[in-house]
Amino acid sequence: MPYKLKPKELAFQVTREGKFEYHRYRQGQIYEEIPPEDVHRFEKTQSAESIAHSDESKKQKTESRK
Repeated sequence: MPYKLKPKELAFQVTREGKFEYHRYRQGQIYEEIPPEDVHRFEKTQSAESIAHSDESKKQKTESRK
């Protein structure tokens, strides 16, 4: 499940030891994995493929109306 930072969350870098140590998280980026300790900073989002597919279907509907 892809995640992105919530709109009011600032970018941050994980400083705890472990799998996510030194990883940076920024606004506008989509992440497949996030640190469990920081899950409250993120929101679930559509995957890039889902977004691309929905954009294509919208384009097709618009073209069919012409």
